[in-house]
Amino acid sequence: MKKFLTLALLLISVAILAVSVNAAVGTVVYGYKTDTAPNLEEIDESWGEPCIYVDKNSPNTELHKYWTEEIDTCYYTTPGTGAAGRTTIQPEPSDFWMYVLYDRKNLYIGIKSPDTEPSGGPEAHRGDGARIWLQPLDSMVDPYSGYGVGELTEYEPEYQLLETYYHYYWNMSKDMSEVDRLYASKNVDIANISFKDGYMHAIIEIPLSFYGLAKEKNLNGFEFGTAIMRCSSRSPSDEGYAGWLSWGATLPEYTPLPTSVNTIILVDPDAELPADQTTPIETEAPVTEAPATEAPVTEAPATEAPATEAPATETPATETPATETPATETLATETPATEAPATEAPATETPATETPETEAPVTEAPATEAPATEAPATETPATETPETETPETETPATEAPVTEAPATETPATEAPVASNTANKPNTALNVGIIVAVIVVGLGIVALIKNKKKK
Repeated sequence: MKKFLTLALLLISVAILAVSVNAAVGTVVYGYKTDTAPNLEEIDESWGEPCIYVDKNSPNTELHKYWTEEIDTCYYTTPGTGAAGRTTIQPEPSDFWMYVLYDRKNLYIGIKSPDTEPSGGPEAHRGDGARIWLQPLDSMVDPYSGYGVGELTEYEPEYQLLETYYHYYWNMSKDMSEVDRLYASKNVDIANISFKDGYMHAIIEIPLSFYGLAKEKNLNGFEFGTAIMRCSSRSPSDEGYAGWLSWGATLPEYTPLPTSVNTIILVDPDAELPADQTTPIETEAPVTEAPATEAPVTEAPATEAPATEAPATETPATETPATETPATETLATETPATEAPATEAPATETPATETPETEAPVTEAPATEAPATEAPATETPATETPETETPETETPATEAPVTEAPATETPATEAPVASNTANKPNTALNVGIIVAVIVVGLGIVALIKNKKKK
């Protein structure tokens, strides 16, 4: 029983391994079933949306420059470097949009690529055009090799036999009058190339009967392994090859970067699709739109808009309060106005006139006057003018005359007192003198008596 279980597990593991080997590899694209064949002369709206856009930066892709010094000094028609050499020839960018459709009889593949220098080649495998290797993925020897053929090289008979079944070449002839075909493309009815509005349209119709699939009613989910070369020729001087763009592993000795073939999965929109196939179908489509949206993204220097520079914060709104502070300083300078009377009030004149006279609200007057002068600074001159009659001196020297004025002010209240006593008899003084005379007289009398006693 244990041996049976072990054997069963081993068989299951092998089956899983076999399925994983033949599972989709590389870049996955989808070809949709159609009820009507598309336009086979040029790629138009009848083809629907492209299944992918490819350029030299796409995954599993490499742009190859053909003319190197080694090749240029080789056996070609006009060999040699220098003036006759071709080492400066660069391939066109060779980016392309790929379209894939199918119906119950045929598979339709279209390659649309920018091309402003259409040129043909002297041999059937050269000139502007395309090569497509198309083989059921599960029949490939090794999908992680050039064209999925494993260790075979392009010069081996077995490799060349596989090419007659799976490798489709169609390129422009040297005089641009027709399309040259090689290997599997010789067996198809339609393999066209046309140039319109700066684009090359390379279209091929491949019968499903080539793969024994013509009688299959449901091809939904069927997988093809594929590798494509978009061949570039620019003028007769490059002899039909300026280079090419490889999408998927093609010729490893020339383009080693692609590491496997890519996968085309056929999809019937009316069939019930596995969940894992519906998601990639949606995510792959936007890839073709990415190049279109990339250009505007770099123009986004709208963010440079020195809108943020608009030193709205610089608005010296904060400086305005700085001008207000002097306003409060002016009030601070007014306080000294009360200082003058405060220091003058205790003028030493108060002891000169008797304490009753100091009762005089002379000191009180400045205390009550100070607030009066503080509010409107003009009130102090108004009350002072009748007293000192020198308003002119007060205005020019705001501080000096003001402080001196109180010095004359205190006598101003005393002045009437002093002038009144000068006109009246000083009875107190007279009484004092009389008392003094009496005291002195009594003292003299006492002194005489003492002397007599002695």
